[in-house]
Amino acid sequence: MAKTVAYFYDPDVGNFHYGAGHPMKPHRLALTHSLVLHYGLYKKMIDVSRAVALGKGEGLDHCSWM
Repeated sequence: MAKTVAYFYDPDVGNFHYGAGHPMKPHRLALTHSLVLHYGLYKKMIDVSRAVALGKGEGLDHCSWM
């Protein structure tokens, strides 16, 4: 059975720097997003908007794919 993949991405995350010692590397997220777009992987995923992910829009439990 095929699994549904939800893709959460905020375009602003690649512009933020948490500091030299922080383990999160936002630039890597931006590069990953670029690969997702260029390889067409987004066509196989559900894109969840930032508003929904933050609870400002339709709740995830109400999305048609669940």
